[in-house]
Amino acid sequence: HVIKYEGRYFLYGTAGISNHYSVFCSDDGLTWEKGPVVFERDTKLPWAPNVFHDPVSKKFYLYYSQDFSIGVAESSSPLGPFSDMGLLVEDAIDAFVYFENGAYYLYYATARG
Repeated sequence: HVIKYEGRYFLYGTAGISNHYSVFCSDDGLTWEKGPVVFERDTKLPWAPNVFHDPVSKKFYLYYSQDFSIGVAESSSPLGPFSDMGLLVEDAIDAFVYFENGAYYLYYATARG
């Protein structure tokens, strides 16, 4: 997942087996550098991150999938660290959030059928 904030691109994703997310940063969208670990869980594997910059609160929210549930974490920076706020939706994966006409929308896939 890629967001653009203050002229820079920030990429969040999963690859392999890990208990954390790192961010990759770019000024041009072509050349990327690895940034810091932005979110870390215990021994459970998070995947499918979606980072949303809230135009109202000016905070960043990282939605993650874990154990067939969607959780959310918050940060004041796209570079983290993100603080876990807990699970948001059970039996769901692959969250996508956006804001339009004063309303927030959360889309996701059901995890079990």
